[in-house]
Amino acid sequence: MKTLKNVSYKWRFSPVNLMDRARFQDWLNQMARQGLFYHWYSNKVLSFSLGAFSLVRFQVKTPDPNRRYRLHPAPEMLTEPPADLLAQYQSYGWTYVDYIYSTCVAYFLFTTDNPAAAEPYASPDDLYRALRFPIRNFLIYNFSWIVLVFLVGFLLYQTWAEQGAAGLVAPELLRIYALLIFSVPMSLFCTGTEWLIYFLLRRKIKQEHTTRPTLPQWLLPVQRVFAVVQGVLVLVVLLVPGGSFFRRMDRLLDARHEVQAVVPQEQVTEDVPLEDWEPDFDLLTLAEMEGDGSWVPSEDFTFAAGVPPMEKEIHRNVVDLHEAPEQPIHTWYTISQDGTGNSGTSSLSISYYLARDDEAAQARLERERTFSEYYDYQPIEVPGAEEFWYDSVGLDPEDNIFPSWFVLARKGDRLLSLRYDGYLDLTEWYDEIAAMLTPVE
Repeated sequence: MKTLKNVSYKWRFSPVNLMDRARFQDWLNQMARQGLFYHWYSNKVLSFSLGAFSLVRFQVKTPDPNRRYRLHPAPEMLTEPPADLLAQYQSYGWTYVDYIYSTCVAYFLFTTDNPAAAEPYASPDDLYRALRFPIRNFLIYNFSWIVLVFLVGFLLYQTWAEQGAAGLVAPELLRIYALLIFSVPMSLFCTGTEWLIYFLLRRKIKQEHTTRPTLPQWLLPVQRVFAVVQGVLVLVVLLVPGGSFFRRMDRLLDARHEVQAVVPQEQVTEDVPLEDWEPDFDLLTLAEMEGDGSWVPSEDFTFAAGVPPMEKEIHRNVVDLHEAPEQPIHTWYTISQDGTGNSGTSSLSISYYLARDDEAAQARLERERTFSEYYDYQPIEVPGAEEFWYDSVGLDPEDNIFPSWFVLARKGDRLLSLRYDGYLDLTEWYDEIAAMLTPVE
């Protein structure tokens, strides 16, 4: 949301969790009566911040006792209210303000100054479907800690046990390692409270059949305690030793350097233009699917242009070539296509695997098929494939979701994973997808 000049703003820590919908609405209403009007939620800036310390930015104006706010559950994959929902709220005298999201649920925020304005109906099913399992924060907050603990532990063990370099392992480094280990369950507790919120909301919506489920008031203080303890541990590990942790790590790495095992490395060739690549199979393209010559590829662009630390060239319609001769999947390609045709904007992503044998390909297929609970793959028979699984979302216009198709297919030691986002009927191209599994002589 745009910041206006010559306008006063104030920040406030939210005393309630955004996922506690009813109490968060009431708090915004109370702020309006004090002359503080919602302007921005901190997750728009700190998208990976813990909800325990969410900040809300308010615009300072004359208090308005009639100002009311309403959070409407936002369907997954939508960041703007659909036209019919927007029209419904406008007909009731409400104005759209912002899209606010948290780890478990996202909302469209509406407001009105009319005390007689009715609140449009939102069913409990709408809120139930809007819930998101909070896996992203779990991975972001815990993965780095777990990797660091295993890395430091591996270096300590290998240096001490294999080289007899116990003298390099200073007592303060061992104490820091103990703190690192202790920080992992604390991080798990922090993100575990979000899982608890998710399951509490699901249960309350189902049992009470309500759109205003409330959370226990003790939950937010517990989240904040865990977050503070985690922050203190980070400071102790990184700052209190005065840099000795990093100096000792340098010595450990130097000691390990001469005895590092030679591990076969993956070789990657990135961003090869599709027109310069000659695969040994008939690649299905978006241009072929469009069929009428109207398809135009999307252009490359620079992500975060003007911000050097974050700048990255994003290439469209390219393939990345991977080789790892010692692995069960020794060769694989990640192929991306993106463009626009008469059917609209579309994208096609293909991961194509060449395995060591049929068993390795089958194992990878099972891994891909069961990796996420969000996919409900169904098997069908398609000529040219020994196994063919598919899933789709958004095909019903009432879903208000961009149509997407997902396919897993295998033949012998070859496997592909495909995602198509667009308005064409992918079932018409199942034979061509299966044909990609047969190499061209």
